[in-house]
Amino acid sequence: MNLSNEPTLPDTDGVKPEALATLSGISGLGTLVRDDELRVRWCDKTYAALCGIPSEYVIGTTLKDLLPAPAAEEREAFLRGVLTSGEARSAVQFGNDKRLLCRVLPIDETAFGYRGLLCMITEGPLTEGATDARNGFTLMRTPCLDDLAVLTKSELRTMYDIACGRSNQDTADRQYRSVRTIENHVESIHKKLRTGTRSALVRLATERGVHGFSAEEWDEIVDGSTETRRAAIPETKRALQAMAADQASDSKPAALN
Repeated sequence: MNLSNEPTLPDTDGVKPEALATLSGISGLGTLVRDDELRVRWCDKTYAALCGIPSEYVIGTTLKDLLPAPAAEEREAFLRGVLTSGEARSAVQFGNDKRLLCRVLPIDETAFGYRGLLCMITEGPLTEGATDARNGFTLMRTPCLDDLAVLTKSELRTMYDIACGRSNQDTADRQYRSVRTIENHVESIHKKLRTGTRSALVRLATERGVHGFSAEEWDEIVDGSTETRRAAIPETKRALQAMAADQASDSKPAALN
């Protein structure tokens, strides 16, 4: 897999620290380094923005500090596979309500002074069906939903079909539902996401890369959403968000009387 604007990096020999400055300057590419306990040792502002907290608060966290337990556990297993094999791997996931591509490579243990991984994350290309297992991606089936968490599983499937350009009749046929049921789903989606028209809904879904998944991949993600919805947001993340909010409030100039 080639991430957008990704410079040439070794897949098995280990990434050197000097590569970080170059990577952190690439627009839209979130980059971080984890040690062998999967704690963040370094990250850029783009990755911190994905986490929703400043980079200084991301340092030292693990996936379980920031993600629902099922999502954290699936991603940890993927990362440990790279640590064990020493071979670079790629994954596709739905996080922050966007289709994201991830590339993970071993770092040079001698150069960094510890064993670990370089992770690069970027939004996936907005092309239909761009990713499948044959292209060497591992699908993360546990999504991290934000605004889209208000949608039911049936509504998420309907949104996918609409993003792929299917009519209500075609969607009903694919889902083995009545057209009236699909129309009810579409109406509910409009109310929840405040999309007044079908074209606005299509634009919202395609901008998030929903149509970039195959139908089978999206079905797995929708099923996986049941697990992440049941899991609570980690208390660590809530605490870090509160600290960041307090810091931002303190840094604002006092209003003039």
